[in-house]
Amino acid sequence: MSEIVGKLVATREQPGISYVVVFATAIEELRPVVARLSGT
Repeated sequence: MSEIVGKLVATREQPGISYVVVFATAIEELRPVVARLSGT
């Protein structure tokens, strides 16, 4: 999970990139990643 968080943080810091798209089948798996990125 830490690797995914790191990649998303790096992507978020690039100018012009403001969101990522996630397949519906991966939403539950990414819930902890979103929580970590949001600080909850």
